[in-house]
Amino acid sequence: MQATFICIDAQGVRRRYHLEEFPATLGRNEDADVQVPNPWVSGAHCQIDLVDGTLIVEDLFSRNGTRVNGCYVRRSPLMPGDELTVGTLVFQVAYQRCSVNAPPQAVYMTAPEDS
Repeated sequence: MQATFICIDAQGVRRRYHLEEFPATLGRNEDADVQVPNPWVSGAHCQIDLVDGTLIVEDLFSRNGTRVNGCYVRRSPLMPGDELTVGTLVFQVAYQRCSVNAPPQAVYMTAPEDS
């Protein structure tokens, strides 16, 4: 299964990130599967996995949190068309969901506190 994450940054530059292997780590570190050089993104910010045909994002205790459709989450399904916010970057999620089962429930969290 292939998933595409489309990001439009503050300068209007559109970048597409394609994932075909899961789990995949998104972060600033060089060894991240999806490397995003942004100071608001943690080294290993979140992990994206494929579970029963549905993408799942899990925050890896990032400093600035992970949001799905504006809500801070610890773990959440990613449905086609959802917005994933990592640091200050917003990604639109595109993939063909291949499950007839209801997606798992999200685990929400409060916004990270400023240091």
